Amino acid sequence: MDTALPSDHADTASMASMSRAAYRIACGPWLLAFDLEWTTHISEAFSLNPIPRAPAWLAGCTNADGLLVPVVDLLLLIDPHAQNAVQAVTSSRSEKVRLLLGSHSAGENEEAIGFLFTGLPQQIRFTPQALPPDKPLPAPLKTVALGLAQAADGLAALELDTRSLIDLCISQLDTADELFVSP
Repeated sequence: MDTALPSDHADTASMASMSRAAYRIACGPWLLAFDLEWTTHISEAFSLNPIPRAPAWLAGCTNADGLLVPVVDLLLLIDPHAQNAVQAVTSSRSEKVRLLLGSHSAGENEEAIGFLFTGLPQQIRFTPQALPPDKPLPAPLKTVALGLAQAADGLAALELDTRSLIDLCISQLDTADELFVSP
């Protein structure tokens, strides 16, 4: 008895195994894809508490299921020069700001982080593709992009490496901390 799939089904099976799931969100001019398994939840209602002496991209912190979670304005982290444009858009936009929360370790505060975004998130299935070397992206975004997340609707997002993204935030905080002189 032959239990192997016929060759025309083998291609379909290998494509299905390469398919991944993610939440796609808009961030300025870019579409970004966050792994569905990494994302813990998306919230429309949250309190954002300011953090003294924080860089502009660190919007504050929030309480998520009893954990104090830092919240990042991803656009300002990726493109610090976008701050004026972001403020102009923020003051005139009517879209609701949402919070995407994620962590690699459930219940662990050290790896939990939140990202602000506007618009509606979209759950997508995608086939990972290599990032074209000539794609014009800010340097911080290039360091955290794994590749393209090509969805069935034809829109390609940048698939993000969330561990690298957290490392980028930490390195930016270390750099900002060095700017402050201790008394």
